[in-house]
Amino acid sequence: MVYIFSEGGYTIIQFPTVYIKDGDVAEEVELVVDGSDKVVKGPYATVQDAYSRALENLSKALQHTEAFLDQLEYRLEMEEKVNPGDVYTVSYMAHFLHYAALQLYSAGR
Repeated sequence: MVYIFSEGGYTIIQFPTVYIKDGDVAEEVELVVDGSDKVVKGPYATVQDAYSRALENLSKALQHTEAFLDQLEYRLEMEEKVNPGDVYTVSYMAHFLHYAALQLYSAGR
């Protein structure tokens, strides 16, 4: 979720960056920005750097999810057994990544 709010004279910006590790697809970045738009706390030097990294990570996560879907599709076409847990996992990943993409789009606008 994207949050932008003021606290103690600073602007706090929180938005999702995503990664995929063992089915987990969420990580939130928080930046503290001063009145001159300089990042004073956070893992990135600028808001633009953080946003660019978030988009890059989203792209990688989408590629991973697409590959996972391709594997499931292949198994179904070959009439091989498909684990219902895999279907749930990839569905969850797709829904979450869609939500993260909408949030990042909104933040970018």
